[in-house]
Amino acid sequence: MNLIKDKLTNYMDSWVKADRFSGSLLVYNRNGILFEKGYGYANEQYKVINTIETKYRIGSFTKQFTAVSILILYEKDKLKLEDRITQYIPNYIHSENISIHQLLCHTSGVPEHTSFEEYKISERISVDTILERLNKRELNFNPGERFEYSNSNYALLAQIVEAISGLGIEDFYQQYIFTPIGLENTGLSKNEDINIGLAQAYSYSGQGIIHADYYDMSGAYGSGFLYSNAKDILKWIKDLLNGKIIGLDTLKKMLTPYEFVCYLNAYAGYGCFVRGEPAEEMCASGFISGYTFNIWVDIQKDCGVIILSNNDTTASGRILEGIQSIISGKEPLVEVKPVATGEMKNKDQLISMTGKFNCPYTGAEFTISLENNELYIDRLWAQEYKGEKFKISYVEEEEDQITYACDVCDGKFIFTKSMDTDIKELIYIYDIFSLPYTKVE
Repeated sequence: MNLIKDKLTNYMDSWVKADRFSGSLLVYNRNGILFEKGYGYANEQYKVINTIETKYRIGSFTKQFTAVSILILYEKDKLKLEDRITQYIPNYIHSENISIHQLLCHTSGVPEHTSFEEYKISERISVDTILERLNKRELNFNPGERFEYSNSNYALLAQIVEAISGLGIEDFYQQYIFTPIGLENTGLSKNEDINIGLAQAYSYSGQGIIHADYYDMSGAYGSGFLYSNAKDILKWIKDLLNGKIIGLDTLKKMLTPYEFVCYLNAYAGYGCFVRGEPAEEMCASGFISGYTFNIWVDIQKDCGVIILSNNDTTASGRILEGIQSIISGKEPLVEVKPVATGEMKNKDQLISMTGKFNCPYTGAEFTISLENNELYIDRLWAQEYKGEKFKISYVEEEEDQITYACDVCDGKFIFTKSMDTDIKELIYIYDIFSLPYTKVE
């Protein structure tokens, strides 16, 4: 046991020394808490440290609470999972074609309202506004046809909870979840509230750590607007899996693998992703401006990992992979920060590595420029440069590729050489995701 704790300590210290983690970590097994610690600052300006008690916005992990709210109503015979949502949201033009089940496991075809051109993360919007915008769009595909993650699904589910219960979604959470199981550090995050113990939201730009972009929490209605801390999340998971919040038969429905999600190597459940049938593992993550969240639970062995961070460039997925290796008795092989293995052979090729690059799968773009014989990029995952662009530095070169990495935060770029030595493609690796990009200008 002490050996595992020592390995976890050394592993996390390597992330902190590389300035790649700020947040709280909790690892548990069937005997109790194995490891818990806070790292970095909850408030950089006043040097308030993160502890295991620190609160964070948990982003999309909110969906699990909304899903369980639906299942509580299901157990009270207030709804059926196969119900078409037209009886609960009659003013949504596609409601006759969509079931509650399809919303829960992201197979409804309802488009992502946060990707609409008129949506801005800083705007305060109402549920009515979200619905008004959805009513101007067709479904992305026929309901039940395939999986496509969409926050809109859970905005609609929250509306259903309110329509059936007669309570606002916050009051429903409080009455049926937070109070009964004693979640005293979990609640709805409102921009106007002074929330004692909530970590400030940070990100990175070229010059280093900065305040994250302002995010009006109204846009995360039902899908990403909760805050919590590690201890509350542990209590939630334990009580949920022990049948103290919803019955075990209902829990099986929640943890049933419905649609395969290739980029997670897991199946969509209700408010979570699962592996195995019956489910052996449950995982979920969250990302919202200034915060990341990751949880993994081995249901059979009754152990798990909870990672909360107040910096949205944190590679929590890769941190999790290393911790999983340690608790399974293996050595973590996760790269914390790339180290240069030499020098670039032909620096004249630098100019060919510049230009605008586009990802055909997501539509995301960034521009790489050459300044004083150094490469810079204007955007990473969801972070646009403020003040200074992100410098990327040489890591290694092989016959068919050149690897660069961001100096200040997570991000690796593998440039593919072509026959004429021009660079036309690259692979952008962020956390556990690898995405192809093609030069368009």
